[in-house]
Amino acid sequence: MKAIAIKKEMHHVIDVIELKVVCSILNEKSKEYYYELSDDDKVELDSLKK
Repeated sequence: MKAIAIKKEMHHVIDVIELKVVCSILNEKSKEYYYELSDDDKVELDSLKK
């Protein structure tokens, strides 16, 4: 394998790893904002829609 091909493959691998890291960070961060509505909240929202 030529050096250029190896460099291209390394850049590709690094890009994939960076993307996975970013996705992992975003997934963890989104868990901080997870909120489940209570039944009372749902009823109130439904009434506000009407």
